[in-house]
Amino acid sequence: MTPNLPDPRAVAQGIAENVHQNYAVVIDGPLDRTMADAPWADRDTLFSGLTTYQQERLTKIPPSDQYPEAKPWVEHVLAVDRELRATGLGDWEIAVISGINDYLQFRGYRLAAHNRQPTTAPGTPAPGQTEKCRVTYLPETDQGAVHAKNLDDPATFWRKDRTGPTTWSDDPWQHLMFDGVGSGLHLDDEPEEIFPLPVWAMIQHFCDDVPSAVEFMTRYGRFMNGFNTVAHDRQRRAVAIEKCSRGHIEFFYPTAHGRAHVSGMACRDPRSPQARHQRAMREEYLRISGRPWDAVADPDVAFWDACDTAERMLGDFMGTPQDITVDALAHLLTTPFPEGLCKNGYRFHPRQAYIEYTLRTSISLIDKRRILCWQREDPPMLTWPSAPEIYQF
Repeated sequence: MTPNLPDPRAVAQGIAENVHQNYAVVIDGPLDRTMADAPWADRDTLFSGLTTYQQERLTKIPPSDQYPEAKPWVEHVLAVDRELRATGLGDWEIAVISGINDYLQFRGYRLAAHNRQPTTAPGTPAPGQTEKCRVTYLPETDQGAVHAKNLDDPATFWRKDRTGPTTWSDDPWQHLMFDGVGSGLHLDDEPEEIFPLPVWAMIQHFCDDVPSAVEFMTRYGRFMNGFNTVAHDRQRRAVAIEKCSRGHIEFFYPTAHGRAHVSGMACRDPRSPQARHQRAMREEYLRISGRPWDAVADPDVAFWDACDTAERMLGDFMGTPQDITVDALAHLLTTPFPEGLCKNGYRFHPRQAYIEYTLRTSISLIDKRRILCWQREDPPMLTWPSAPEIYQF
């Protein structure tokens, strides 16, 4: 089945308009946030290979015998790149909007280690890590099937969504539903497969249930990383997928209760190959940035410990043999951390650069076609509501 891909020129024009209208957010924002997260790195050295990497990755065409579905998607990516250049965007802007995370993981941070800056002077900012969200799926509760999420992030660009959440299409039992959280690494091993293949779009095209999605992600997993996600389908099958790295993927199938969950920046099984790789990459990152593995001295280590704590809290809750009610789930997700999982300006370390908030909690009652939604008010108040907004879909 040939995909009906959007017109490359229209895609490029939309991207270019966004860059021109929101340059500070789209281009400067990712760079500034990177530097806040890595004050030890010299900015010029860190980004010195970015445009070269972007140009190189476009030449790494996936072999057709190994990735037979990829050909039209490769052609589309290359066509969009050509059209972006026709809009007047330069190599620098194109490299940034195409995604700087892979470059930083594979090359940038290790390159910057050769010109490491001192970070012990008074006033030197601490790293700016932020923890990313939680997702749960429960096929059975006292109110039927439930899909819930805590959206966690700094409140810098937060504006309350006054139109309500848009979690579901008109069909609440659509064939395949994904919902994910961030789970990235500063460093990762660079694979051969660095072409920017739009794997998520391909999954939506080729997969209509959990088994087909698992098979597809297993084959194309080396093109994607930096997330954990829950997938569930119309048959109420579910799987939790952890994918912080290019070279590893972990599938966690539900217990007898059919429940699935993921947490941001965490691996639930510390003995798994991916968790061991995650630990090794984190240790290397601290080493090249000149810091010890010490939760008291280092904000990054304290941050990772807080992520693991939140994952254990959610895992223990989801793993209970008792029935789970919607009220109990809502209490866990909206109670301030560390008693619950709602970040209310939580500080995991006195030197952390970004303050964390749960910006939204949404609980979708799929069988009732109803969404319960708690949304924090806009800055500077950032007030958490005492009761949810209720939407029908």
